[in-house]
Amino acid sequence: MPISGYPDPSHAPLVTRTTFGPAKHEWTANDDDAGHHHGLLDMNETPCYLALYWQSSARGRIIHVGTYKLNLRRLAAAGYAQEKPGRKVRLRFVRSADGTIEIRLNDSSPGLPVSIARFDEEANT
Repeated sequence: MPISGYPDPSHAPLVTRTTFGPAKHEWTANDDDAGHHHGLLDMNETPCYLALYWQSSARGRIIHVGTYKLNLRRLAAAGYAQEKPGRKVRLRFVRSADGTIEIRLNDSSPGLPVSIARFDEEANT
């Protein structure tokens, strides 16, 4: 279930939640590993549709965080993603201790909150 207010509507040029499907990309982050997930995407894929899941084997759950419509060029220009050689963009999602999922370049950079994923709740609302 979508988290009200995430992502903030003011970030719509960068990222929005969508029900478009099927998404071209499906990523599953492993909370037991590092609490983040990253990968390379084609910068020319505009828009880029990505379904994000977060799993915890220790808690025995996989959560559908959301499906997103992303503008990779704008995310890179705003400092939330990194341009790489070959017209690629490295996109990274991070889950903080309170469950907030953010798009963030690295641990010292600001994040763009896109959802909340809590494993201790029946449903993420």
